[in-house]
Amino acid sequence: MLQPLAVRGACVIAMAASVLAQAPRVELTGFATLQPDTFAAGPPSGRFRNAGIRGDGFPSQPVQGFSSIRPDPRRPGWWLVLCDNGYGIRANSPDFLLRIYAVRPRWRTSQGGEAQVDVGSWIQLSDPSRLVPFRLAREDTAERWLTGADFDPESFVSAPDGTLWIGDEFGPFLLHVDRQGRLVAPPSDVDGLRSPDHPGVPVPDAGGTSAATVRRSRGFEGLAIANDGTVLFAMLETAPVGGPADTTRILEFDISANRFTGRAWAYRFDAPGLNATEFVSYAPGRFLTIERDNAAGREARVKRVFAVHLGEPGTEVEKTLVSDLLEIADPGNVAGHGPAFTFPFITTEAIWPEDDRTIVLVNDNNYPGGGGRPAGGPKDASEFIRLRLPQSLPR
Repeated sequence: MLQPLAVRGACVIAMAASVLAQAPRVELTGFATLQPDTFAAGPPSGRFRNAGIRGDGFPSQPVQGFSSIRPDPRRPGWWLVLCDNGYGIRANSPDFLLRIYAVRPRWRTSQGGEAQVDVGSWIQLSDPSRLVPFRLAREDTAERWLTGADFDPESFVSAPDGTLWIGDEFGPFLLHVDRQGRLVAPPSDVDGLRSPDHPGVPVPDAGGTSAATVRRSRGFEGLAIANDGTVLFAMLETAPVGGPADTTRILEFDISANRFTGRAWAYRFDAPGLNATEFVSYAPGRFLTIERDNAAGREARVKRVFAVHLGEPGTEVEKTLVSDLLEIADPGNVAGHGPAFTFPFITTEAIWPEDDRTIVLVNDNNYPGGGGRPAGGPKDASEFIRLRLPQSLPR
């Protein structure tokens, strides 16, 4: 079971106006767009988007739903992006293949550029050794590719041995795969934390109460690795069921022992009802995360990047506002929207610190959904942005 958290200080909810007043003004220095109707080879997908009922879909696999990003260590200029479960829930995503794509933004800067994104090869997640202890959507196939009906990947890190760890929301689980995306161990979950999609949680009778302790789609949205490569830090998107609406948890996982340690930290939002998306390390004990509301476009009010410092286990983390994504300067009109730029997507989930004063982000476009850029049509693109910070990330 998880250890209780000792939360430091009094509970103070910051008003939006005061938070915005503290926001450092960042500048857009790079912009690139992957068009929404971008497809990669593979079987047809999206045939069950209508509440799980079979219908018309797409001829192959859409390249979309980026939930985590990191540089490709083998090719300068290329990035690895993790796709989530596909179309939002287990029932409508059994034909969406879980992949990590290699992409290359051709940045537009103040000196010009194409503002396009190339898509290269991909890593297909799979379970050829039959390590998953429940039935997969492609259970009876030889390759046993993993799909959006099996897991909802939201975050990933690279371990010192080159293997990958992936944070999932359906369990929530941690998945350990080799460089080819093949599972090397059964999924790891947490004693006492189970979502309604966990195979061990029974469906309640009509009118009954679910036994789940984590809300649906509120699992391991963020995953970071310690600088020494010994432990992982898994961040829940929101508080467990029954927890305070303004606080979530960061849990420690021992890689060599292959288990959660029971050590945890509290993370307090600026207001109740917000979500945490992504958790990445940039220095020992220092991390970046994103807080967001559930609105998009003109209705969006909270899309903010924070630097986080972990203190002693059992305490509340310290956080520092790094950027308000709804208040970005673009004096060179890099994005083509004028001198003021916003990143108002409902789910901006991927961030990476290139250096102490540069961060790269990409939105999850929830294909084929829209709402972030109404003028751009009914579907949102995947927008890659590079931001220059007015000061170095805190150390």
